Amino acid sequence: MPEHGFLEINDYRTFPLITADSRAFVSGGELPRRGITDAGFMLGCDSGFIVGTDTVTLYSVRITPVAIIFYFRCSASGMTGWRWRFSFPIDAPFGCTAQVEATPVAGGAGNTDKGWGFLTIGSFEDLLTLSTGLYSLITPPRIEPGLIQSLNGTYVRTVSIGNSERRCPTACCDTPLPFDLLKVYILKSGITGDIRLKEGYNTQIAVVADKNLIALSAVIGSGAGETCIDYLVTGSSSLTSDDGSECESCDSYIRSINGVATQNGDLTISGSAGVKISNNPGANQLTVKVESDRLCSS
Repeated sequence: MPEHGFLEINDYRTFPLITADSRAFVSGGELPRRGITDAGFMLGCDSGFIVGTDTVTLYSVRITPVAIIFYFRCSASGMTGWRWRFSFPIDAPFGCTAQVEATPVAGGAGNTDKGWGFLTIGSFEDLLTLSTGLYSLITPPRIEPGLIQSLNGTYVRTVSIGNSERRCPTACCDTPLPFDLLKVYILKSGITGDIRLKEGYNTQIAVVADKNLIALSAVIGSGAGETCIDYLVTGSSSLTSDDGSECESCDSYIRSINGVATQNGDLTISGSAGVKISNNPGANQLTVKVESDRLCSS
C-alpha cells in the first residue's frame, strides 16, 4: 500500500470533482487531474442550500510564484457573493489539508453560518507547469454530492407567537377547525437568542431525545402557570385580549378536577358511601352532598 493510501489513487483521477464535468479553462487548456485528492464542505444555517438542487464547484485556480490558491463557490441562494479560498505554498507536502470558513468574494471575515470546508492536496507537479495567473473554468466542475453536507433548516433561528384566524374560541363541544398557517395573526415576532419554553395552562412540554426535538402538546389539566388569556382577531395584524365581555371566558368551562382530566374531556363523577350526586342539566350544575345518615357507623 502506498504511503498515502487512497490519496495516492485519488491524485490520478478526477475525485473529488465529478468525472463527467468539464475542466476547461476560459483562457485555454484545462485543469490537470493531479493536484487535489479530497475535499468536504458543510453549508451553514444561512446558506439556503437545497439538497439535490444546489452544488459546490471549483470556480477558479490562481498560480503565484509562492502559492497555489483554489476558489470554490456554491449555487445556493444564501451563498451569492461568498466563496471558499484554499491557499497552499507551492512546496506544500503531499496530503497537506487546509480548513477554511466561507468568506465574502469582496473580502472580509469568514462566517460559519454560511459554511466551512476542507481541501486536501496531492502532487502540484502538473499544476506548476502552468504560468502564473488566474485560471477561471468555463463550466466550473462540481464537487461530488456525497462530500457536501448542509445545516440549512436544522436550527430554529427566530420564534413568532400568533393565533389562528377566528374571533372567539369554538364551543367546547365543537370540533376545532383545522389550523391554517396562511391565516395566522402574529402577536409577537422576531424572538431570538436563548429562548426558554415553560409549560403554561393546559400545556405539556416533552423532550424526545432519540429524534432531537421538543414536543409541545395541548393536554387538559396539564402544565402550570396562569389561567389562559384568549386573544381576539380584530381585523388587523394585531391581537387584543378578551376580558370575557365579548367571548365566553376561558374560565367558564371545567377542564379538570383537582388536576384529574381525561383525553376526551369526559369526566364521570360517582358518589361513594354517604355522598349523593345530584344532576341539574338545565342549570349546568352538579351538586355533591354529604349525608351523614348514609355513613356507616364505626
